[in-house]
Amino acid sequence: MGYQEIKLELPDVPKLKLKLLFLVHLLFISWATLGQWGDQATLIHNLMFLSCFVWSIALPQSEDSIFLCLAINILSIFLDIIILAIHYPSWTTSHTAEFSAVMGIFNLLLRLVSSYMLYEEWGQRKGVVGVTVVKNNHVEGGSVRSGSVLTHYPGHFDGKVQDSPSQYRPNLPPLPPSYSVNN
Repeated sequence: MGYQEIKLELPDVPKLKLKLLFLVHLLFISWATLGQWGDQATLIHNLMFLSCFVWSIALPQSEDSIFLCLAINILSIFLDIIILAIHYPSWTTSHTAEFSAVMGIFNLLLRLVSSYMLYEEWGQRKGVVGVTVVKNNHVEGGSVRSGSVLTHYPGHFDGKVQDSPSQYRPNLPPLPPSYSVNN
């Protein structure tokens, strides 16, 4: 009698980072609206942000949804800073108001991370690739690959010139003659 091995595999969830980011924003926003310190000033732009976030998750190929979500998120950073600066609860108010204000600050800090992730997602949906710098120390002869061009510069190329592809495929038309201009 042996024991049967049971393996638990989680299903592959597409766009898991965006969904987790949405859930954490939803949690922080719901906690930030517990207190009455902001007079519901954060409610409108947070609802717009969450609705655009759901829209961008529901339509994974739409560039407009992710761009609008990114734009509202960047605007919300400035609005949250202004609202927190004006309406932050004093020490005499309730602990619920202080807790909700701190959650508003955590949501503000999360917005910086989510702006970066939304920008990357927007670039992926738009087809833009990030800039990468590759330093290659290996140098190979340059960008000239035509044998006819190399024959015009005797002594600069000592290797064997590669044959033209028309010799390997007889149904291709012959290459036109090369012309040189002497000034």
